[in-house]
Amino acid sequence: MSDMRPKPIVIKIGDKEYGLLLTLKAVEEIQSNLGIPISEVLTLLDDYKSFEIVLSALADIGKIKIYPEDIPMLKNKILFALILGMPKREEDEIPITKEPSKFPVARALYIGTTVLGFPEKEVWNMTLRKLLLLYTEHRKETGTYKPPATIDDVIPL
Repeated sequence: MSDMRPKPIVIKIGDKEYGLLLTLKAVEEIQSNLGIPISEVLTLLDDYKSFEIVLSALADIGKIKIYPEDIPMLKNKILFALILGMPKREEDEIPITKEPSKFPVARALYIGTTVLGFPEKEVWNMTLRKLLLLYTEHRKETGTYKPPATIDDVIPL
């Protein structure tokens, strides 16, 4: 699967199929409804209400009827969708130096629309990985790219 054309993680609940994708829109919904940084969302998946919020945001739909027997499988699929949607670190040796904070959705939207020139609707539906990959390529093309020295440099938002 290409980072530029991410495919949703398919889940089946009852007789319906849904696709899970960590888009900028999903990040905004999760952070504003749970009040925590996206990097800490896994700590709340054992709470049913938080689980529903995350699942609905990743599937980009309203409330989903969840069957108790599906929860373990859904947790695995949510984890997979979160991992696939997050930006990749360029170097494994980069130290994490600061406390987690909410992902700067407004800045990401600015970069996607103003810097990269995408329509707002398209930026909202991009994964963080795709958006930051395009932004990195833009910086390489314009000569402003510097290899990351800290984790703060990997996600330059």
